[in-house]
Amino acid sequence: MANSLNLIGVSHQLRGSLGLADRGPRTFRWRVAVNRHFRRAGTSGLGLAIAAALVATTNVVGASPWTTPVTVATAQYPNLDGAAFSGNNVAVIWNVRKHGMFVRTSRDSGASFASVTRFSDAEDLGGAVTLCGDEVDVVYVRHLPSGDWALERAVGSAGHSAFTTTPISVGPETRSFPDVACSDGRLFVTWAQVEDGKLDLLFSSARLADGVFNAPISLGLDNSTYYPDTLVVTSSAGMAYVAYALGDGYLWLKRWRIGPGPADALSSRPKLAIATGTVHHRPLNAVLAADGSTLAASWEKCFGVKAKVSADRGRIWGPTAAVVHYPCTAIVEGGSSPIEIAAHDGSVALVYDSYGIPNFDAQYLRTSADNFTASLTLGNHQQHSVGYLDVAGVTRLADVYSSNRQVRFRIEVSA
Repeated sequence: MANSLNLIGVSHQLRGSLGLADRGPRTFRWRVAVNRHFRRAGTSGLGLAIAAALVATTNVVGASPWTTPVTVATAQYPNLDGAAFSGNNVAVIWNVRKHGMFVRTSRDSGASFASVTRFSDAEDLGGAVTLCGDEVDVVYVRHLPSGDWALERAVGSAGHSAFTTTPISVGPETRSFPDVACSDGRLFVTWAQVEDGKLDLLFSSARLADGVFNAPISLGLDNSTYYPDTLVVTSSAGMAYVAYALGDGYLWLKRWRIGPGPADALSSRPKLAIATGTVHHRPLNAVLAADGSTLAASWEKCFGVKAKVSADRGRIWGPTAAVVHYPCTAIVEGGSSPIEIAAHDGSVALVYDSYGIPNFDAQYLRTSADNFTASLTLGNHQQHSVGYLDVAGVTRLADVYSSNRQVRFRIEVSA
């Protein structure tokens, strides 16, 4: 579900705040969210030459025009953390550096939005949003006056601006890069937590009825990066899924069955490899989305983008589509990376970008009905988050995007 910060490089200060060793300047791509939210970061120092961000969809008319955009927010360089769509409900979150995180919601398919809610002390370490029917759930990180770090959950209702905040996890270790998903009366959260200079990738869940989160489950220690290569969660139709990477050359999928009844107990399934590589050419920056028995994944490898879909909850996958391909042996002055993915009733929408110099950035729309080959230009120097929305009883692809000074919302127009 799920699902964006636009940073060029990890600063020495950020590495220090995460409690990780400062190994000198390093550029990186910061990914957060699936389906409901996305993160992307610029890349420098690679002699980059081309750039684009693309959206790919199945069973959607990719070349359809869009409605006139609605302005959700006006701000100085807003970073879109993501958007969530459910029925006719919309929730959008964004951050403005050193000014916190902001949320705005709609319950009439984006025809109107409630007033803005601001979380002024949210850190620039990622945020995520999901919709549980009419319920809006936002997760973000705060650095408390005591010195502890808190991963917090804010709960509200679509079309309203009041939120109630409760802690999910609090302690001296830095929390960061949260993701969130909801289905079957449960909320699922992932985040990274510094442990002895390494990143512990954690998963927890809570029943919506009481909001009490289980003790977190560790998916493993990622000791190869300053930030997780991949850590995203989605859920649907009695299953919860987490895609993650540990720097070992594999993109892993962990699944849980959500049991029936008031206890909603989770039953773990063995982990599976979604994609393989090497420690030097590993799959990373993955996105994940589920709807019914459909599970869709996309990831970056060798500066290109791969995608594939499972029709049976991740047990068997269809062929891998090379959405953007570069040989791993090539010297690539540019590259591409997935940003977000969404699924609905057999349709899949994939947002991905490409990057390069001189500061070139374009966005496109593609359809996987033709194996992600056709494209429609969306715009330049923007961040996009897409999902499926009920508009007057008809499912439409919706797009939330940010530019230098605005966050906007629009809907696909039927051909």
